[in-house]
Amino acid sequence: MIVELAGYFTPSCKKNWDDLCVLMRKHLDYASVYGNGVTHVGILFETLMAKGIVSYGCYDKVIGDIKQIHVDAAKIVKDTTDCIRSITKGQPWTRKEFQRKSEDDEQEKATLRAGREEDKQQIATLRAELEESERQKATLRAELEDSERQKAKLRAKLEESERQKGMKDLNMAIDK
Repeated sequence: MIVELAGYFTPSCKKNWDDLCVLMRKHLDYASVYGNGVTHVGILFETLMAKGIVSYGCYDKVIGDIKQIHVDAAKIVKDTTDCIRSITKGQPWTRKEFQRKSEDDEQEKATLRAGREEDKQQIATLRAELEESERQKATLRAELEDSERQKAKLRAKLEESERQKGMKDLNMAIDK
């Protein structure tokens, strides 16, 4: 959110920055808004958090102020608020809770990545097994075709043998 807001509120965008500083004076003292080093909207939000005016998921007190300056910027804050509230079930979070959730999310992502790697390994194993099965199937087909050829040769020999026997029997009958 802060990165996106920085596109709307920077000291180099003098009008927006000056308007934001004027409206932040409702919530913060002069030094917190205009002091040395206050050159980024993130610094203002850090100060607002430190003073308990806003917290993760609870930016309601500044959305109206931001909307007076730039509607799109206010939408970013509102969308972020809604997103965080959907995660936190509407409860404001401290920085520590937010960091813990971020760490939990990272751990969950790492677990999912590890699961995906395990799945990839299983898929690779199954593919190798399938390829081996296909090779065995091809080998068995070749052996079956070879058996069929041998069977056909044996039939031909049998038929030839029976034909010769029939001729021999016929010749014997003729001779008698």
